[in-house]
Amino acid sequence: MKARLQFAARIFLAGLFIYAGLPKILAPEAFALVVFRFHLLPDVLINVVALLLPWLEICAGLALLLPAWRRAGAAWLAGLLGAATAALALGLARGLDIDCGCFTLQPGRSHIGLWSLLRNALLITLTLWAGWGKPAHAP
Repeated sequence: MKARLQFAARIFLAGLFIYAGLPKILAPEAFALVVFRFHLLPDVLINVVALLLPWLEICAGLALLLPAWRRAGAAWLAGLLGAATAALALGLARGLDIDCGCFTLQPGRSHIGLWSLLRNALLITLTLWAGWGKPAHAP
């Protein structure tokens, strides 16, 4: 039963991160603006991050579905979520009134807040649980 739940969680997470990455790939300028508004990176890195990050999300999500790569995918996703959570926490601490850009690039649809931190903590936990389960293959 646990193996089936972990497999279902991996499918859910893969779908979630593909869903999160596609709009960013299709609208790199909009995602670059989201990254810029956090004021965490030097200007020279904003476009590079905006172009590479969505591909990392999608590839790591897909890796969760491949038995040989699932732990690497889980590690990448946990790392990406950890970095995003740190950025959200810093934005909140600095009083920024911005969108997180996590799952939508539509302005006003995903303001950073405590819910963002909780959601990411839950996603990190689910990712690690699903990625490091005992079975190396689907049930």
